[in-house]
Amino acid sequence: RDRGMGMGGSVDDIWEKLKASSAPSQHALKAKRLLRGVHAGESTSRGAPSQSSRSASQGTGRGTTAARGDGQDGSREPPSAPSTSEPTPEPEAVSPSPANFADLEDLERGLARDLNSLADTQAPASTRLRSLRVLRGVIDTLDANLLREASLVSFAKPLLRRFEDASEQCREEATDAFTALTIRLESAVDLLPYAVPVLRTRAGPAVPEGKDPKEPSEEVRAKLHHLLVNLLTKGPDECEYFAPEAVDILEFAVEDSHADVAVLACESLEVLVRHLGRRLAPVSKNLAWMFFPNLTHRRAKVRVATLRAIRGLMHCGAHETILDLVAFQHPNLVPVKAFYGDDQKVNYFGKLATDGSVQVRCEFVRVIGDWMTTLIERLDHESRLLPYVISALTDEADVVQKEAMDLMDRLGVQYEKEHEKDLKKLMYYMPEAFGEDLYGVGEDALTLPPPFTKRPRLGSRILIKNNFKSVVNPVIGEMSSWQIELRAKAAVLLRTMLVFLEDNALQHVSHLCDAFISASRDDAVVREVKECCKLVGRFVRPGDWMGPLLERLRGSSFNDTAGRVGALAVLAGCLSGAAKDAMEERDEQGSERSNCDDVLEALEDRSISGSADTKLRIQLCELVSACAREKPATWRSRGSRLCALAIRAGGGEIGARDGSAAHMESAVAALATACGHASGADLIGSIRSELIAPLRSLPAFGWRAPDVAVLAAAAEAPGKCTPADAADLVRLSSLVVERPPAEGVRSRLLAFPFVSRGQLSAPLEDGDVQLLLGAALPPVATEPGGSFTVAALAAVAAALDPVNSSDAAAREAASLVARHVASILESEAAPANVRCDAANVLERLAGREGAMEPRGVMAHALPALRSRLDDPNAGVRASASRTLAAVAATSPLAAYHAVRAALQPHLVAAGDCAAVEVTRAAIASHPSASRAAVHASELSSDALKSLGESSGVELTGDWSRADVDGFDTALDATVDADEAQVAAQAMARLAAVGIDAGNTPVAEGDAVVEEAEPKEELFDLD
Repeated sequence: RDRGMGMGGSVDDIWEKLKASSAPSQHALKAKRLLRGVHAGESTSRGAPSQSSRSASQGTGRGTTAARGDGQDGSREPPSAPSTSEPTPEPEAVSPSPANFADLEDLERGLARDLNSLADTQAPASTRLRSLRVLRGVIDTLDANLLREASLVSFAKPLLRRFEDASEQCREEATDAFTALTIRLESAVDLLPYAVPVLRTRAGPAVPEGKDPKEPSEEVRAKLHHLLVNLLTKGPDECEYFAPEAVDILEFAVEDSHADVAVLACESLEVLVRHLGRRLAPVSKNLAWMFFPNLTHRRAKVRVATLRAIRGLMHCGAHETILDLVAFQHPNLVPVKAFYGDDQKVNYFGKLATDGSVQVRCEFVRVIGDWMTTLIERLDHESRLLPYVISALTDEADVVQKEAMDLMDRLGVQYEKEHEKDLKKLMYYMPEAFGEDLYGVGEDALTLPPPFTKRPRLGSRILIKNNFKSVVNPVIGEMSSWQIELRAKAAVLLRTMLVFLEDNALQHVSHLCDAFISASRDDAVVREVKECCKLVGRFVRPGDWMGPLLERLRGSSFNDTAGRVGALAVLAGCLSGAAKDAMEERDEQGSERSNCDDVLEALEDRSISGSADTKLRIQLCELVSACAREKPATWRSRGSRLCALAIRAGGGEIGARDGSAAHMESAVAALATACGHASGADLIGSIRSELIAPLRSLPAFGWRAPDVAVLAAAAEAPGKCTPADAADLVRLSSLVVERPPAEGVRSRLLAFPFVSRGQLSAPLEDGDVQLLLGAALPPVATEPGGSFTVAALAAVAAALDPVNSSDAAAREAASLVARHVASILESEAAPANVRCDAANVLERLAGREGAMEPRGVMAHALPALRSRLDDPNAGVRASASRTLAAVAATSPLAAYHAVRAALQPHLVAAGDCAAVEVTRAAIASHPSASRAAVHASELSSDALKSLGESSGVELTGDWSRADVDGFDTALDATVDADEAQVAAQAMARLAAVGIDAGNTPVAEGDAVVEEAEPKEELFDLD
């Protein structure tokens, strides 16, 4: 191309060549002919000023060389070489005063010198720069009418010649001056034919098909494109004729490395779209494809400008390129290119939705909003654009969220207007579709996730429902992506859509539940999944989501523990959102079972609450916590069953070992708060009867560790224990304490805390006292050094207290107590504190009327206490002395042997307190037998005198052999009862209180079920 910027030939010849150099510029001739009528008055003046300009130039004394540029008539010597150096500072030129220019001819004379200087390329660059500044000053201040007349010849042509000046400053100043000229003119119709070709050359590549720009300066290129924007803006009717040249310019500018150039290219495209509209349809797709890469530009302002440019371009016939923006791939079509190479697509919208700039994301929402509300073909792309709007609802920036919420409201209003007839019946017959009643009130209220503050419009909800089917599978698939960020965003997107979907999620509930179960194992999305489950629980009827979840819990393979844990997590989320009325619905008309009962029955299955998998039991505790915290009104009346579930899941030894006990305590505490109790222990105490009742029906060999954990929790609960509860606790504890399931809580059961802490509201029944003593004493006697011995002996002592048992029960149990306590006292393995407690038990028994009278009782107790008088521990000796004193007061035989034990010579010689205490108590109760024992001790007179003074009693006195006849051999003649008889008595005691201690058939209704396990003793029958 001849760019028309050569310095040879006349100005008229140069522009004639410029106009004829390319086909697109021929449009300018057509435009001038069409508009000639409008500018008829200006056509005549354009020729005359040209002549005047040349005359004025000759009158300046600088010759025609500077004006015409051909050098034929000039008198100046030609310079040796062009000046390419940057201009040196010179004094600022004084601009001609615009007030001196009366008309066009006067203006040309005044500017002749500066115009000649501009044309002289051999002169220093500073000279041209000074002249350019003079012209700029005239352009800024000249009268508008006069400027319009002189714009082409006096300003446009000289300035355009300087666009190729060797000096960057001159090129920049010329561009600024030409831009100022364009801005001041009302229309740029006369300038377009000349300026656009020059701009195409200067803003284009240095060589054809090259990548380097013709203009090396980035600042000058930016100003050239700014000039193009102003030219296109000032010539709205003429843009059509120069659109090809403008498109050529934009094609190269859009790839410019300078961000400002790319931004101005976008502005130029906006102007073309605004003026030409759908007349750009033939090239609209190509333009869109040219600008798409800048949506990923490193500068945010370029991305924003590109979005604004393509926003209007889609209305010009480029709407099909939206498929490229979202990287759409038809599921049934394969591009031919894919067979020969890579067919990669870039999801530009996916990048924009997660752009790091808030301004970009905000503009992105505005662009999508424009297309979805005003684009003619908007319905074709609705399903592809809507997910990005929903994604923007969860944006981290409030301004983006607000834009997205406003857009969804506008879309809803638009849908309601377009489908007014279809929605008329719904609006009339279902007014609840417009209210907030769906979200409940008070404790049953549903809190929407941000940014929702109210229920979405009906039109918005229907819009999401219509498009949900096409996006649900991709979103669920993205939730299992290997990238954490993508999984989290997909979960948030699904949560937001569920808010709009409401009860329309019913048809997808099974698919959603499966997806939630899989995603619940992912820590990155677990919180969002819980919120999704809560929404499903509220909007969908419980029976629809309970079915697949409970089936997963019951029917899953026991090896699929992860699936069962996930199902429990999803169930917990759904229960947290379900409305109270929905959960209280009965299964069938007239049925007493509600949805809550169905859930509890499924959870009470031993394979869940008693599972060996720690995660499953922990998740069960989390479910209980969620129900108590989120829906206290729904589950408050079923607190006992929930509490039992939590205890079964985390109670006992296994809970302390694997960490589930902490979750159990948290769940019980949450239940206590929901039920109005200060602590979990208070809650258990208030529901003790409800916890014990199911345990009564368990067969002897049907107990498992979770059942025993519930029993232990009920026994340890604070508060008064009713007689019925106390009887059940004693009987059940006695039944299972020695069985393997109770191994982890054995010490807790043997402590019988409801007895030892004084919580009984009435004395125990006689048979229950026998059971308690028979359960607590044998383990202590067998293992006196065990961790449970102190608590068990405390329970025995409390059971023998007159407040807790009758004298008849004490007398009946005396032989059992004496035999086992004696074994403990005589055991070398028993610690000192255990020996003290054992002696105290005998002291407590001695205080019960008639308990120590049987010789068999004394035959066990007195020798054991006698041996403890020589115990190395002072505390044990003191306890033995007190007990002997108490025993001595029970009968003459007891007094006789107690005194004989206390007056052993070595004890008296050592001044042991036992001699004084026992002797004083014995003589006070039974003086004859006691004095006989003193006489039999054969102490010296001095020892007797000293003992008498210490005890304060008379040691000698009247007594006869008849008083102690047979006392010396009475204890030796005592023989233990036959073991079989003792066992039979113990079995009879258990049967008397309704406990089958053997392995006899257990009745269930009308049938008799044989126990599968072999016979074995439940505990020591003694």
